[in-house]
Amino acid sequence: GMFAAVYAVPQDTKDEDIEADPMKFARMANPALGHTVDFEEFLHDMQQSKVSLHDFGQFKMYRLNVWQSSSSPYLRMSDWSNCEREFTEHDMLGLPCAIGFDMALKWDTTAIVCVFPWQEEGRDECYRVLPYFFMPKERALMSRHQVPWLDYERDGFITLTDGDITDFRLIRRKLNELCKKFDVSTINYDRKFAESFCQTLQDEDGLPVAEFAQGPATFTEPTGRMEGLVISGGLHHPGN
Repeated sequence: GMFAAVYAVPQDTKDEDIEADPMKFARMANPALGHTVDFEEFLHDMQQSKVSLHDFGQFKMYRLNVWQSSSSPYLRMSDWSNCEREFTEHDMLGLPCAIGFDMALKWDTTAIVCVFPWQEEGRDECYRVLPYFFMPKERALMSRHQVPWLDYERDGFITLTDGDITDFRLIRRKLNELCKKFDVSTINYDRKFAESFCQTLQDEDGLPVAEFAQGPATFTEPTGRMEGLVISGGLHHPGN
């Protein structure tokens, strides 16, 4: 019976429910609560975990045995939804912008994300993002039972290109077009697939490319900052 009780917290339990009545879930997950696990200690850990979703995820795992999954993800969908604003390319014309560029060869999405520093009253740090995604149509058709790519295309969230490999000419055209629309200071790229492609952007098109190595050393700080911005409502996106 004691072992069954360890798994008594449903895995799809909502964060809001845990926050509303932590002791209820504490008792479900910890049959020895009040004996080997102290009430105060449990509540203290819960308060500490509120600092970030990563910490809250750790708390749910080790205190409640609720494991991270797409139903209890790294970013809460409610926080992400709260960051949605109505704006378009037209609203951002001529504004300072940095671009993050991740190119796929064949099997994945290519992403171009424009990031604009934004002034909002009462906020020290705020950004607006305009994302553009591309994928070979044949690849999308192969995996459409897992991801509704065709619906995403219909709703304008992704561009599906002809064939089964990335449409390099289209991507090049898009980056040049964005650099004309916005005041782009840098296009940060991962060199894994894009090195020679970005060399062309620099040498032939005169675009401001800069390598951004992917790994924990470069990603840890910006990922933490992004998480904080999403939680506080400081990362505006157009609902993609």
